[in-house]
Amino acid sequence: MIRLNLLATRESKKKETMQQQVLLGVFMLIITLVAIGYFHVNITNEIEETKRKKIEVDKELTELQEIDKKLDDYKAKKEDLNRKKTTIEKLEAERNGQVLIFAELTERIPPEVWIDTFTQNGMTLEIHGYSIDNQVLSTFVENLEDSEYVTDANLTISKFDEGASVYEYNMKIALRYSPPGGE
Repeated sequence: MIRLNLLATRESKKKETMQQQVLLGVFMLIITLVAIGYFHVNITNEIEETKRKKIEVDKELTELQEIDKKLDDYKAKKEDLNRKKTTIEKLEAERNGQVLIFAELTERIPPEVWIDTFTQNGMTLEIHGYSIDNQVLSTFVENLEDSEYVTDANLTISKFDEGASVYEYNMKIALRYSPPGGE
């Protein structure tokens, strides 16, 4: 009778299967490590790229902040220059304005009206004087209101002085140093 030893075949098949499973496990481990390494490298590159972009954005932000500061300085200097220019224009107008206003008064006052005193307080001129009659005073007020240097002329008091046989008057005139529309 022939005896067959099947146990040795089984053991060799078991060994072979086990070797294949170990090889498959090692192969799967290598593939997993390669995949993990690949994703690690990609994520590390993305992190480095993000850091590089952040550095560039921070640098650009710093430059823009410096430009903004210079712009604010420029605006402050421009505002200061505009204030100075306005002040100079106002002083120039005031310097010439009084001369022009007194020339205007001289031109518009009728010969029958006299100015005794006048006081300027800001842009208001108060006049005290005498006139032959109220009609001449009315003409004087109308003449002043036609002036481009007068915004308002009001006769505040007009009373007859019997001792001097004249009318005594007080008048308030609102002034402007430059005519409307400028010169």
